Amino acid sequence: MSKNNHVFQVLVGAGNQALLTVGETVADLVADNVIGKIGIFDAKTNLAVNSSSTPSEVYIAVAVDNDGDGVVDGVKKSAGQKINLKGLKGYEFTPYQAPLPQIVTISDYVDTLGNTEYIIRLEFRNQEIYKNIGYNQYSKAYSIITDGTAITPVDANQITIKMVNAINNDPLQLVTAKAIAANAITTTTHSTSADYSVGDVMTLADVAVIETFNATAADANKVYSSIQITTNSLSINKFFQINTKYYTPRQTVVIPSLVSGFDGAGTITITQNIKNEQGSGYDIKMKEYEAAGWDATGPYRQYATTGLPKDELIYAASETAKYHQIVLTTEDSSYGGFQTFYNTVSNIIAIPQADTTTLASIIAVLDGITGITHSGLLFTVDAGDNVTNNTTGTETFTATPSATAVSYVWTQVSGPGTATLTGEDTNRMTASDMVTGTYVFKVIATDVNGTTASDTVSVAVVVTP
Repeated sequence: MSKNNHVFQVLVGAGNQALLTVGETVADLVADNVIGKIGIFDAKTNLAVNSSSTPSEVYIAVAVDNDGDGVVDGVKKSAGQKINLKGLKGYEFTPYQAPLPQIVTISDYVDTLGNTEYIIRLEFRNQEIYKNIGYNQYSKAYSIITDGTAITPVDANQITIKMVNAINNDPLQLVTAKAIAANAITTTTHSTSADYSVGDVMTLADVAVIETFNATAADANKVYSSIQITTNSLSINKFFQINTKYYTPRQTVVIPSLVSGFDGAGTITITQNIKNEQGSGYDIKMKEYEAAGWDATGPYRQYATTGLPKDELIYAASETAKYHQIVLTTEDSSYGGFQTFYNTVSNIIAIPQADTTTLASIIAVLDGITGITHSGLLFTVDAGDNVTNNTTGTETFTATPSATAVSYVWTQVSGPGTATLTGEDTNRMTASDMVTGTYVFKVIATDVNGTTASDTVSVAVVVTP
C-alpha cells in the first residue's frame, strides 16, 4: 500500500448566481458568460444535476476568465477525474468567521508609594513565535517605577499611565494597551474632557486629570482606571502576488502575570477570548497559490530569475472579500503493479459571504446528492406568516433568525400606498396606515459575522369604509 500527498483544488464562486440548471452541460456554463458561476455535473453523463439527482460520481466546474477581459473563456474543474460519492469521507460547511482578539483587563491595583517597581510579564503565543523558537515559552517583562521617594504617596492612576506607555513602546507591537475607566467619571465632577462609563477607553491625559483630582479628594470619592490589553494579529506581508511570511491562524494569545509591586492587589480578567478568522480572501488566495502547484504552474509557482509569480498563476478570490467554505473530501484508490495507491483529495468551494443565492443553491444540491444535511447551518431569517385578511390597516410582524442577529432592517417592497413602519430596526415591526390592497415587506437580518439573510412577508388588507 502507498499513500500520496493530500491534493486539493480551490473553486471560487462569484456573481451570486444559482447553480447551472439540471440537464445543462459545461458548454452551457461557458455560454452563460457569468464569471464564477458553478455547475455540479454527473461524471457519467456530463449533465448538470440538482438536489433530486442520484449520481454516484460527480465533478464540479466554475466559469473562469483566464485572460482578464471580463469574458468567460473556460472552466476550472474539481481535483481528480471525479468525486466518488461512495468514497466521500467528508462534507463540511464552514461559514465565515470574523476574527476577534484576546482582551485582558488588569484592575484593582491600589495606591502605592514612590520609587516602587511594578512588573507585568506577558507570555506570547502565535504562529510566528512557534516558527522561530518552536514551542518554547516566549515572554517579555514590562517594568515601571513610580515617581518620588519611598515615602511619597502615589495614586494608582500613575501606574496605569506608565504601564500603558511601557507596553505600547514595545517595538514588537504584539499587544496594544489602553486605559479604561474603573469608575463612572464625569466632566462636571472630575474635569475630564469627556464622560466615561465603567469600561470605557480613556485618554491618558484624562487619567492624569483624575490622578490630580484624587490628590485632594476624600477616599470615598476617588476614581480609578484599569489597564486593558488587546492582542494584535500578525501582519500580512506581500511581494507582488506572493504572500511572504504567511501564517494562519494570525491571532496572538497572551498570558499575563503580575510579577512585582502589586503585592497581592490586582486582578487579571480575560474579558474576550480570541476567535481565529475563517474564510478571509487572503487565506483563500493562499490556498489557490498552493493548489496551483498541482493544476497550473507545476511545483514551482515563481520564476527562478525574477522571483515573480508565473503567468499561469491566476487568482479568482478577492483578497478583501469574506468567504464561506464548503469542503468535499474523498479517499480515492488506484492499482499499479502489485501495489494499491491511496489518495486523499479535497475540493474547497469558496462562496462570497454576500452571495446567499449561490450558497443556498449549492448546499441544497450537495445535501441532496450526498444525503448529508448542512442546509440547517446557513444563516436564515423568517419574516413570519403571510396575512390574508387584515381589516384594521395595522399589522405586526416578528422576524425569527436561525442564529443570533445583531441588526434588522425592514422595508416596504410594494403596496397600494405607503405604510407607516415602526420598529423597522428591530426584529418586531409594525406596519400601520395601510389601505385596501396587498402589501409586501422585506426584512434583512445580519448575524455576528456580517452574514445577511432576508425574507419577505405579505398582508392583504381589507379596510371597511
